[in-house]
Amino acid sequence: MQPVSLYDEILLEAGDGRGIFIECDNKSVPSDETNLVYRAAKAFFEATGINRHLFIKIKKNIPVAAGLGGGSSNAATVLRALNEITSQNISTDNLIKIGAGIGSDVPFFIAGKSSIARGKG
Repeated sequence: MQPVSLYDEILLEAGDGRGIFIECDNKSVPSDETNLVYRAAKAFFEATGINRHLFIKIKKNIPVAAGLGGGSSNAATVLRALNEITSQNISTDNLIKIGAGIGSDVPFFIAGKSSIARGKG
């Protein structure tokens, strides 16, 4: 697998309260708990014990369902961003473990480097 320069844009706004909310400029992308970014945020909050309000805005540049890893790369971005903005300092290896529970390609996007893939997927 090889990273490419095509990417979606993700905006996170964390605040007081609870709940994960998603907005996307592409109406074919789900805005509920089936979205991989929702699952990533939920998994991060469960792993860290954090319970916050989180608004995630997605601007799609990667074609939906094109096999380019758009949802997986977005989930990886959310995990890395939450780790940074919450100052949890979870190691990359542990973020990869969390990501593996979300989708087979998420660990690749967390690592962010060329990889040989085998196994699931």
